[in-house]
Amino acid sequence: MDELMMVEVISLSIAALATAGVILRPFGWADWIFAVSGAAAEVLLRALPLSDALHAIGEGREVYFFLVGTMLLAEVEGREGLSNILPPARCGRRRGLRGACFPSSIWSAQA
Repeated sequence: MDELMMVEVISLSIAALATAGVILRPFGWADWIFAVSGAAAEVLLRALPLSDALHAIGEGREVYFFLVGTMLLAEVEGREGLSNILPPARCGRRRGLRGACFPSSIWSAQA
């Protein structure tokens, strides 16, 4: 197996393990631990050059702002109980549409 093929196998293996960790969250660890560990392993094992990793981090700032904003909105929604108010206003009180129109109401209704 040539070097390029080996790097691709290592990279795909790390990505698969990190993705599985994020989804399955073994040991009850937070999902970010697996994502950051996978990214660090890619760089440390030289499957991804450091310059490319830093460039990708810089290019992702719009995504980071979007995610932070989404997380802040979800936190405010949960604290203020908006998921209990908005679904009936948006979808009416028809049976079965509450979760379909406002998915976060599914989680808050079970809490």
